[in-house]
Amino acid sequence: MTPLFFLGTTGLVYPLLASELLNQVACSNTLVGTAWDLQAEIRYSFYDCLVIGAALQAGADVLYTEDLQHGQRVRGTLRVVNPFLLTANESLSNS
Repeated sequence: MTPLFFLGTTGLVYPLLASELLNQVACSNTLVGTAWDLQAEIRYSFYDCLVIGAALQAGADVLYTEDLQHGQRVRGTLRVVNPFLLTANESLSNS
């Protein structure tokens, strides 16, 4: 990775982090406890459960990832979507 590419990427990412467009979830005892509970429920790795727990805590409806089971519902509110499995007739909102 060249420094120019890194600076260009940083220039795009930092404004997003400072804006209200992204929900940021801080690490907390509650988040870690949720991850442990999720690990027992759904049998994913602890780190995957941290991501899922953060999405739940942020109030997300959809978690876009290629690393988890496409179409799975977590706790009835969070839907896991692998955007690389969608067909031409599907949309991200209808999957």
